[in-house]
Amino acid sequence: MIRPIHVMATLICGCIFLIALSMTSVACGSGSQAYILSVGGLIYVYDAGTNNVTTTFQVTIPGELGPSLQDITVNHAGTTAYATELNNVIVIDTRTNKQTAVIPVAAFSFKAVVNPSDTRVYVVGSNVSVIDTATNKMTTTIPISGNGIAINRKGDRVYVTGGNISVIDTATNKVTTTIPVSGDDVAVDPTGTKLYVTHGGDVYVVSTLTNKVIAKIPIGLETTKVAVNPEGTRAYVLDLPQDPMHFPGNLSVIDTKTNKVIAKLTMGPMPNDISLNPTGTKAYVTILSSGGFGASSVAIIDTKTNQKVGGSGGFSLVNGISPFFTPR
Repeated sequence: MIRPIHVMATLICGCIFLIALSMTSVACGSGSQAYILSVGGLIYVYDAGTNNVTTTFQVTIPGELGPSLQDITVNHAGTTAYATELNNVIVIDTRTNKQTAVIPVAAFSFKAVVNPSDTRVYVVGSNVSVIDTATNKMTTTIPISGNGIAINRKGDRVYVTGGNISVIDTATNKVTTTIPVSGDDVAVDPTGTKLYVTHGGDVYVVSTLTNKVIAKIPIGLETTKVAVNPEGTRAYVLDLPQDPMHFPGNLSVIDTKTNKVIAKLTMGPMPNDISLNPTGTKAYVTILSSGGFGASSVAIIDTKTNQKVGGSGGFSLVNGISPFFTPR
């Protein structure tokens, strides 16, 4: 759903561990199935109702030994998934779990979002690549780089975080505004009037009406991923300690009315992504595991009680999770 800080987690891990170049990602959508991306292009098909893997399949890049999958998103119809792989986007038919296309995009592409009509995919990296989903071709490159990317529910604005927040008008694919706030991950609230941006030890709340920071929420440790629930009443933020190999990160829960942290849960070594189910009743956190070695896991949190209520383990190098989907 709200999609990655892959980039922050990937950049941190890329600097600390060579193995992090093959870290994993999970995609879930508006139903009961999830894709979990693993080393070398292996994808687990994960049943979110039973928390079991039902099958696996492989994606490939011509001329590569095994793609370093970075992130995955699913279109709103639940028919197609888009996995980012540094220089490419891999297109997957969710009904057959088959790879249908490989689309070359800008270098160091980490994360993608799909517009509400499922006609365009926006991919952030060294530039922002725009893909026409009817042809599976990159049609436009927008000359801005970044770490995070989000699109509002109307689909008329895309927000890219990096040294600044760049606001893209999707009708023209032009940057209309630059907000002087550094950011890693970004999430848009359901009304489209507020952005939640992670950077350093804080979360910045930005009004999209004024393009100004309206709140700065201290978290403490290095903030990475952020997600907002469907009602817009809660924001969920992951953080990492200075030594993520040996010390656990946390999940902070923010009341968006007061902009205060109302709960903090210890997640274990290197939590690196979060997503909410469509009703907002459960949050799913992927946890890489200490130093990138050993089994990774997914923790499940009840958002009413803010308590961990379950999870599953045994995954290899989990790196992210996106919304639940039902194949159609």
